[in-house]
Amino acid sequence: TPVADAFRLLGLHPGRDFDDYAAAALTGRADTLATLVSGHLLDVQDGRYRMHDLLRTYARELVAPSESDEATARLIDHYVYTASLAMDVAVEYEKDRRPKITPPESPTPTFADVAEATAWLEAERANLIAIAPHASARQVGQLSAILHRYLDNGAYYHEAQLLHAYAARIAEPDAKGAILCNLGVIFWRLDRPREALDRYLQALDTGDRSVAVRALNNIGLVDEHLGNYEEALSRFARAAEVADEVGDRPGRARALDNLGNVTEYLGRYDEALRHKQKALDIAREIGDVVGEASTLNNLGNVYERIADHRTALAHYQRALDIGRRIGHAEIEGHALDNAGSAYRHIGDHAKAEDHHRRAIDLAREAGNNYLLARALNNFGETLRHQGDRSAAADAYREALAIASSLRELLVQARAHDGIAHCSVDPADARAHWQQALDIYRQLNAPEAAAVAAALRG
Repeated sequence: TPVADAFRLLGLHPGRDFDDYAAAALTGRADTLATLVSGHLLDVQDGRYRMHDLLRTYARELVAPSESDEATARLIDHYVYTASLAMDVAVEYEKDRRPKITPPESPTPTFADVAEATAWLEAERANLIAIAPHASARQVGQLSAILHRYLDNGAYYHEAQLLHAYAARIAEPDAKGAILCNLGVIFWRLDRPREALDRYLQALDTGDRSVAVRALNNIGLVDEHLGNYEEALSRFARAAEVADEVGDRPGRARALDNLGNVTEYLGRYDEALRHKQKALDIAREIGDVVGEASTLNNLGNVYERIADHRTALAHYQRALDIGRRIGHAEIEGHALDNAGSAYRHIGDHAKAEDHHRRAIDLAREAGNNYLLARALNNFGETLRHQGDRSAAADAYREALAIASSLRELLVQARAHDGIAHCSVDPADARAHWQQALDIYRQLNAPEAAAVAAALRG
């Protein structure tokens, strides 16, 4: 009977729950769900259906292998296509960079706006990861490309690692470079830079020029992270060149923004502003809101360096608005932390402390240790300016421990400098200032002059 057939096939669903559309994809019809619910073979809550594990096991035993393969293929086709629809609404500016998916035969939902698309992705996230081991090499490569931005923006790093790692193992050759870049980004987010670099280099070795822009940008970020600024500048400049050659405007914007960051670290502020303003212009022209928010954060950093704190704060607030609107945890966290620093410079210590605390909470929740170390340093700075040297020293010491584990040299140097300022023991202060000075000189950073002066004093 249709109800018995539906029961058998619904047991094939690999996730915990499903909606009417997934049921229709598996069974070819959705009009049996009410009967299965009334017969206590399915539970339903808020439009989501669930089958008890024992019933699921029994149902699967009733399905022939060929029937199972066909039904599972229909389900995966449904999820891959609907995920692409949702991402085309949720992250429209990257629509042309994602694969085009053929519509399935079963009905699919439509999404009127970003909120609806994001709600579907949130509801189906576990299912989208769960189907990956059952998908073909082509389909899992498509899932990696479609879901990368959503998983990265939402800080769903462990789910992303599972998906991209599986995709990289079985991917078709023409998709492997992009998947390796996706996996490298997630290793970077998880504070595993060596593994990230390995994936970026593998992606570059595929010879795919459209992937080369991403790979070069990301390799440059690792060089920057390790304090190899000249190598980073070379990578970013080459990424910008290749982006021009292949017509990758988002990639060019990111390369210019990255160039601006490194020239800022080297004290070349006019050059940094030029690079970042060009990056911001491109991001706005192409509707790349993630790139726009990231560049706004980074432009604000340069304005802080040249003591234009109110202009910096305006940039941070715009970045914060975008980060919250698109649900990008990392952008939101950096914007909160940056705004806290700007408020401190302006003299509003209460707002500064509040923004730093929120950034720290968000970083801990997301497991973003780079953001956490940076925010702790800035929080320590605010506490020190309020006269609470003991609490400031605690924040600096935690930042130092995290930055040391990440090999984040610039963040380490700032933490050493902060601890020295808080120390009541001249010998301890000298020791920390010396370590800060050694790092700043190694990086050829402009902060070295102030630390050297503190040591002489």
